Amino acid sequence: MAARANKSEALWKAASQVAYERGLAGLTLANVAEAAKMPLGSLYYYFKSRDDMVDAAVGRIHRRFEQLRTEWDGLGDSRLALRAFANMTAEQTDSLARHGCPIGTLVAQLGKKQQAGTGDVGQVFSQLCDWAAGHFVNLGLAPEAARLAGRKMVRDLEGAAMLAHATGDTDHISEVVSEILLQIDQRAGGTSLD
Repeated sequence: MAARANKSEALWKAASQVAYERGLAGLTLANVAEAAKMPLGSLYYYFKSRDDMVDAAVGRIHRRFEQLRTEWDGLGDSRLALRAFANMTAEQTDSLARHGCPIGTLVAQLGKKQQAGTGDVGQVFSQLCDWAAGHFVNLGLAPEAARLAGRKMVRDLEGAAMLAHATGDTDHISEVVSEILLQIDQRAGGTSLD
């Protein structure tokens, strides 16, 4: 049973990676099999249709960001949690410039085709906004101000990723992340951790 779970996770990861790097047009059984380094025939047990592969990619993104939020919360400090979220974007600069944001890219592609899953993957953004807002409340912001700060943080990071991808200029990311880190430190009432 564990082998089947590991194989499923490897295939979900491969489907997510293929959708991110090659787009939905490249999300084929053959490409997923190649990315997972598995025989094509074995994929039919896991994916009966293209929608199954899209669902796997969306599910993988949800699980990954749930795991990240849990890790960041485990830091035990809202300032550190918010900084970890912002720094994640900085750490992925090259990938973001090449392929765009995995969430935004998938939302855009699913939305163009009005395909199932668009709202599901878009919920990751809403969850990140709410998560960040909770941490801004912990830093002393009133609930409405914290809600707006959380939305702004996610919006700024997503915008920077999109601009870096569109222009190839990674300074969009480094500049936005630097501004966000400074704002977090100022709201926390401390000196910069950089």
